[in-house]
Amino acid sequence: MIEFCRKIKIELIALYPNATHYTHYIIIILQSLDVAIFHLFKNVWKEAINNWRLENEGERFKREKFAPLLEIALNSINLTKIIKKRF
Repeated sequence: MIEFCRKIKIELIALYPNATHYTHYIIIILQSLDVAIFHLFKNVWKEAINNWRLENEGERFKREKFAPLLEIALNSINLTKIIKKRF
C-alpha cells in the first residue's frame, strides 16, 4: 500500500486515536473521503473476499493472498473520478 501511495503521490497520515479533538479541521477534510471512498471500498473489499471464498472453497485465506486481492479490489473502482466528484 505504501509503495502504491508513493507512486501516485498520496501522502499517508496516521492519527493517534485520541488526537482527533486537536485536529478537527483534518477530520472535516477527510470526512468526504470516509463517505465517498472508504465506505465504497469496504463494500468492494467485502465483495472481493466473498468472491474469493466462493472460488476457493475450504481454503484458508493466507497473508500472501491479501495484496493480490487488494489490487483487484482497488482496480475495480475509479478512484480518480470519485475523488474529483467529492472534492
